[in-house]
Amino acid sequence: MRTEPTHQDETRRRLRRARRRWTLILVATTLFFIAVYLLAVHTTTGQVVENAALNGA
Repeated sequence: MRTEPTHQDETRRRLRRARRRWTLILVATTLFFIAVYLLAVHTTTGQVVENAALNGA
């Protein structure tokens, strides 16, 4: 016998989905900022761009 999902079940499902989504966004943005940092600070090109920006400021 199939029962209809209750309001609480729907709320829990939405909260789990939102938690998963925000966790994924957090991980993706962290990886993005690490990549940007490594490219900007640890490469010659990144240093040249930073120096040019500082000279223009």
